[in-house]
Amino acid sequence: MRWRRGGQQVDRERDVRQHGHRVLPGEHDGGGRRGAGGARSGGGRVNGPDGPVRVHGHCRLDENAVRVALREGRAERLVGTGGAFVIVARGADEDVIVSSRSVAVAYHHGRTEPGPAEHGRRLADVAATLPFAWNHRAVADFLLYAHPLGDDTFHPGVRLVPPGSVSTTRGDGRLESRPAPEPDPAEPDANAAVRALVDAVRGDAGPECGLSMSGGLDSRVLLAALLRLGHRPTLFVSGVPGSFDREVASAIARRYDLPLVVTRVEARTLLDGSLDGDAPGIGLLPLTGRAGLEHLRVAAGDHGTPILLGVGGEYARGYYAAGRGLSALRQAAWPGRRAIEIVTRRYPVPLTPRELEMVHPALRDALHPEAVRDRVASTLRGSGSALDRSDEFFLTQYARHKISAELASLDGHVRWRAPFLDPGWVGAVRALPRRWKLGSRLHRYCVARLWPSLLEFPEAGSRAGTLARRPPPAYWLTGTRQPPGPHYLDQRGFRSGPLVDLVREYRDSLEDLVQPELIDTLAAGQAAEGRRPHLTFGLLALGLYRRRVRRIARDHRAVS
Repeated sequence: MRWRRGGQQVDRERDVRQHGHRVLPGEHDGGGRRGAGGARSGGGRVNGPDGPVRVHGHCRLDENAVRVALREGRAERLVGTGGAFVIVARGADEDVIVSSRSVAVAYHHGRTEPGPAEHGRRLADVAATLPFAWNHRAVADFLLYAHPLGDDTFHPGVRLVPPGSVSTTRGDGRLESRPAPEPDPAEPDANAAVRALVDAVRGDAGPECGLSMSGGLDSRVLLAALLRLGHRPTLFVSGVPGSFDREVASAIARRYDLPLVVTRVEARTLLDGSLDGDAPGIGLLPLTGRAGLEHLRVAAGDHGTPILLGVGGEYARGYYAAGRGLSALRQAAWPGRRAIEIVTRRYPVPLTPRELEMVHPALRDALHPEAVRDRVASTLRGSGSALDRSDEFFLTQYARHKISAELASLDGHVRWRAPFLDPGWVGAVRALPRRWKLGSRLHRYCVARLWPSLLEFPEAGSRAGTLARRPPPAYWLTGTRQPPGPHYLDQRGFRSGPLVDLVREYRDSLEDLVQPELIDTLAAGQAAEGRRPHLTFGLLALGLYRRRVRRIARDHRAVS
């Protein structure tokens, strides 16, 4: 790792391959630093009406306001307060779970029939209280999309608690969820979206903050808002020398005299994070899905202030839209029912017919194209065109499952903030016409309005040396190109060494799901060609999850 102060790099090399588990003071599990002006984050507790109250994530209300609202029966009002959180109040007769409208924090509920309810932040903790079983439908979706769909989790008896709701667990174990009333639709105005972004960043930043610059244009938009608000954030970036985001972040740090922390993530770093038994997101993500945020887990021991991330910024950029602008325009004219086609075409079944014979029959059935289409159709929300509905799929499925798992993997290390998942920004983006969401037009507009000199830095995939104010002609005709320079992560780590060895090590944990020979075939193919990393390391994640559930269940039995 290298530090830059004021754009000047200072030697402070640290072999991140040897960097182990590190926790911010007071932020491990039961503790928590107070967020700026808000209730404790990272698992903070306040005294509740009947028992302890825990805040998972961060709530912008102070501790007393949370306690008073719960005591006076106004839990529903907490749903719309700023922040991304789940508040859990445990009582003698019932437990109350308040989920913010932001989808950034996942929370789990499980029960046996009949039997008491269990609920918690970590999926493995809840699943370990039940007889082990695989939800083959959720596993199939995980292997396709890198996340389950709907309220599904890997265990058929464990469900996600809905966001934007107040839920109550009764003595019989049932969970009763009441969705809070939705706010009025936002006005379709790009300037209103800019104001919503600034409000979200203002609420998340605190007096001091950091910013991950590994999010490309999403990160640059957040930096524009921070600079407009008078902040001078520490910039964090991951990448090998010459990688695009690292070079741009370095140039920006020099121009604005901002501190910069550069981390080169190695295979050993990912291995350490995968075996960290405390983070709620471990085992819920392929290694390939965690690599982009791993630099923050490594660097967090040196930086205790909130760190803003660009996750979720794709909601304003048409994540599932075709890469070529003219093709995306045609998709925008499709009726809403064709959103199923847009989503499923992007994720073909990753196993060959012969390989499908090597998986559990229920998993094979769940991977059948017709079953896949039916599940996508059942989870599509919203109205409008096919792209409008695919945008909502990104928010309610991708962000709710995958991004929340990414953020959970940072718990205990990073006081993360995700302004692009703020409900005010989401509502403002939802109201805008499609033209604002093609070619990152809204992102460009935000940068130009808030800190126009940030337009002077290169745009990924563009031949121009600056960020254009509008989508360039090449976007409409040929689509965006890959940015110049090497990939930010040395891909050799996914082809040999400890990561591939770990895939083989965990093969027996999945023998009731896939035949061990299939794991061996995938590991050999990954080492030779690197063709299917998401599938290969997705199966490793399932193995990690399985062993973790076994270990927790064994510990429970030992205690009882």
